[in-house]
Amino acid sequence: MSDSEEESVERQLKIAFLGDSSVGKTSIIKRFCQDEFTRQSTPTVGADFYTKHLVLPGRQDVTLIISDIGGQELTGSMLDKYLYNINIIVFVYDITNSPSFESLPLWMETVSATITNPVLSAAFGNKCDLEHQRAIRTDRIQPFFQQCNLQNSPVSARTGEYLYSSMMELIAKYLGVHLSKVAREQQQPVVKARLVPPTAVDSKRPKVKRVHNRNTNTAVCVLQ
Repeated sequence: MSDSEEESVERQLKIAFLGDSSVGKTSIIKRFCQDEFTRQSTPTVGADFYTKHLVLPGRQDVTLIISDIGGQELTGSMLDKYLYNINIIVFVYDITNSPSFESLPLWMETVSATITNPVLSAAFGNKCDLEHQRAIRTDRIQPFFQQCNLQNSPVSARTGEYLYSSMMELIAKYLGVHLSKVAREQQQPVVKARLVPPTAVDSKRPKVKRVHNRNTNTAVCVLQ
């Protein structure tokens, strides 16, 4: 086989997404593989499987086989089958749901007891677009992942924010491929803001009169 033929050999990587039910594993995978998102979803029973083809720098073709493993499999009997010969594991939690983060140690312990081959692991904190609803303080998250030596990335299945670049970094790290900033962010979805025109109700609202206090230059902001 020539060098050119060897370079064209396609690699396969098996990636498993684990975490509690309703943290958004399916939504993350569909956003990454199909660039789609729906608010209506049903819990995954057992496991579902997806594929995605990538071309990394150096014309390295990679086919990803992605396992979407249901949250109930934490205590199921099929987890070892779903994780057979897995290369990368992504633990997913919901930043607006504290119990989903608190269960991560149990997921990690279960995985360690289930598989013997070394794997590359990372964690995704889903729903970073809902930062204002965050239920898990960052000063709890950072020490935990540092202690576990686990890369933690905020992502959003709804907007696609940080998701593609985080996945590309993880895949490249496993394959030992250097990614430039452009390569990491390639195909990253653009988050668009929707402009809402003023309604008839808005036009009838009384105008707010600005009052100036001549005795002070202090500006006061009121949070409501």
